[in-house]
Amino acid sequence: EELVSLVYPEYVSTSFVKIDIPISIREFCIDLLQKEGVLLVPGTAYEIEGHVRLGYCCSPEILVEGLKRISRYL
Repeated sequence: EELVSLVYPEYVSTSFVKIDIPISIREFCIDLLQKEGVLLVPGTAYEIEGHVRLGYCCSPEILVEGLKRISRYL
């Protein structure tokens, strides 16, 4: 996805993903949840503006569907 960058983690179940968007990351997360049903934690909860926390302790099918919805939203 063009607007997204990620440093791939090793041995953990979450990542902080940078998203280059013209709105606050909190606003992005709320709108994404309302429109696509995907929950990401805004990086501002960790004092990291412009990033989201993505957890992937779920089945591969759920993760793939969630990523598709994020891509569609972007």
